[in-house]
Amino acid sequence: MDDLYYQMEDEPVGPSPYDPLPIPEYEPESEKIYTVTLADGTELAGLHLNGNNFVSDIPLTKEQFEFNCAPVTISNGAITETHENMELNHLQVTDGKYYFVLLDISPEELWKQKVTADMQYISMMTEVELD
Repeated sequence: MDDLYYQMEDEPVGPSPYDPLPIPEYEPESEKIYTVTLADGTELAGLHLNGNNFVSDIPLTKEQFEFNCAPVTISNGAITETHENMELNHLQVTDGKYYFVLLDISPEELWKQKVTADMQYISMMTEVELD
């Protein structure tokens, strides 16, 4: 009995408790393909993720995102997330690829935007200049 692990004649053959655990398949973020669906239904498909930048081979403009990011749906085929209020934070072209970053707008920022819009509306209606 040199081995600590041996098999009795009646026991079924199975893995040794000393065998390494199987390693689950890992798919790096850079290899996953994402789809971003904007509020008007525009689908930006075939996107890759580089850090927090989505990367597209299809030309994009800031105008495509303006007033079109509430809500935004992001999917990688396995997981789908819906973000109620987002904004385009960054759009850049490098080597023919379009890199863009979408950020969630916090409730505090939404409140600030609403108060600012309300003040501007009141100012316009009362013909009072705000600085």
